[in-house]
Amino acid sequence: MKTSKKLSIISRVLIIAGAVLLGISSLLPWWGLDLEAPQYPEGLAIIVHPSKLSGEIDILNNLNHYIGMEEISEEGFPELQYIPFIIWGIVVLTALTAIFWI
Repeated sequence: MKTSKKLSIISRVLIIAGAVLLGISSLLPWWGLDLEAPQYPEGLAIIVHPSKLSGEIDILNNLNHYIGMEEISEEGFPELQYIPFIIWGIVVLTALTAIFWI
C-alpha cells in the first residue's frame, strides 16, 4: 500500500526559498584566501567564485614563480567550468520538486 502526502504551502515556500538562495549564492564568492607577507603588509587576496577566480592572482603567480610553484589560473581548475551548471541544475530540480510534488 502506497501512501503519499502533499507538501504544505509552508513546505513549498521554504523549498523554493532554499532554491532561490542557492541560486543567489552562485553569484557570490564561495571561498577566500588572504595571504600576508612582509613585502605585502596589506596582504594578498584570492577569491574563488563558483565560476571564476579573482583577486591578486597575478602578483601571487609572480611570487610562486620564484619558489617553483605552478601558476594559478582558472584553467587549472576544470571544476569552475561545470559547477555553475550543477548549481543551477539543483536549483531547477529543487524548485520543480516544490511545485510538482504530488
